[in-house]
Amino acid sequence: MLPSVMFGWTVKENDESQEVVPWEEAFARVAKAQEKASLMQPLALEDLAALSGCCIHLNARVSQFQSWLREPDSKNKLKFTYWNKDLSEMEKTMTQLSNRLAQGGLKQGHMVILPMDDDHFLETRYHFSWPLLCLLYMVQLYTQLVALTVMQETHTILHGEASKTLHARLREAALEVWKCGPYLQSLDAMTGPFPTAPIFATYEIANLEEKEYVLDLVRYLDKYWGNLPRTREEQRLYLSKMALSLTGRDPDTPYF
Repeated sequence: MLPSVMFGWTVKENDESQEVVPWEEAFARVAKAQEKASLMQPLALEDLAALSGCCIHLNARVSQFQSWLREPDSKNKLKFTYWNKDLSEMEKTMTQLSNRLAQGGLKQGHMVILPMDDDHFLETRYHFSWPLLCLLYMVQLYTQLVALTVMQETHTILHGEASKTLHARLREAALEVWKCGPYLQSLDAMTGPFPTAPIFATYEIANLEEKEYVLDLVRYLDKYWGNLPRTREEQRLYLSKMALSLTGRDPDTPYF
């Protein structure tokens, strides 16, 4: 689901074989473009392979969670502890990859921190040297958001309340996605059909002001997709539904 919701590419994990998927080739092209643009390699091909592996494994875990949502079984709750430990390790790897990309990009000037207007809830925003770098950063953040969201759901089922630590980490990842928003809006026609999945995934963790920002950003990008309902209230409901679906919490929507 992770790559497929971004581009229509499919990734599946099974016992017999693993598909060779075109998004791995696309990641490799991004890495090659970075190398050509400068001598830095903030995300090497081995890092892309690690991200690919995390995505495939994460898809499998989320699919298992969806199966539980369709047929809840109190005995199977014991699996959540194991799943969360597994998801936590994956999320740590994803965080390391996104941090490495950001640190390398900032060091070489391919990713720049700029101030926002004084009245905006975001204090800073990001500017990128080219759209693919922004895309790759948002893909990495999206994987973190999915893993953290499922971990939060299973934690709540097990303990009857949400984890403050996981909530803080979700907020941190969401803020990183939101900081990319002004850059996406600056691309205009170059943006094309830029994937909205990472933005949708931040909607539920947002407060009221942030939700309006997310909606405005999705409305801007939707001029290429044309998927949104007509009224703003209907659009809010649509974003909530998409947030559930794109983080694996809608049992009626297959995750891949």
